[in-house]
Amino acid sequence: MSWKGWVAALVAVILLLAGCRTARKARPAPKPAQISLPALVPPPPPELEPPPELAVVPPEAAPPPGLTDGVSLPPPPRRPTQAEPRVSQPVETGRPAWQAPQLRPLLTPAEQRRLEQSVSEKIHNAQALLASIAGKTLTRELAELAAQVRMFIKQAEEARRSDLLRANNLAERAEVLARELASKIR
Repeated sequence: MSWKGWVAALVAVILLLAGCRTARKARPAPKPAQISLPALVPPPPPELEPPPELAVVPPEAAPPPGLTDGVSLPPPPRRPTQAEPRVSQPVETGRPAWQAPQLRPLLTPAEQRRLEQSVSEKIHNAQALLASIAGKTLTRELAELAAQVRMFIKQAEEARRSDLLRANNLAERAEVLARELASKIR
């Protein structure tokens, strides 16, 4: 197709599209019908008669005659006077009142021996490192670190009796902190 053919086709398209512009105008949407509903008002509450008055009879009053003829009734229970409520005192047993059961993995005898040896080695290493810095002047930060090492050693020795895994973790912390302390001093 030549350029004249393309121009003719383009003019035809433009004329067709120009006609669309003058096409019908859009009609406005119809307004919705307005419906008025009667207001819903709740009905008034029904009128009730007042309840009959009841006579209050104290419990110490005697029952009407004829109900207890020939029957002996036990004496009425004694009411406690206005005393302070009794509060039971907790019994001190040296441990918390409620303690969740501790779950621990079962260790074979070989694992127990290995952990016991590991705990002993780590505690020994941490104590040796503390001994190597004994007598040296420590800053406040390093003194706190040394106290923390001693605390972990003490906790590891206490945990060794009941929980070897916990004792091993505590001993490892003590050893790592003791190495850090020794490296900062040298």
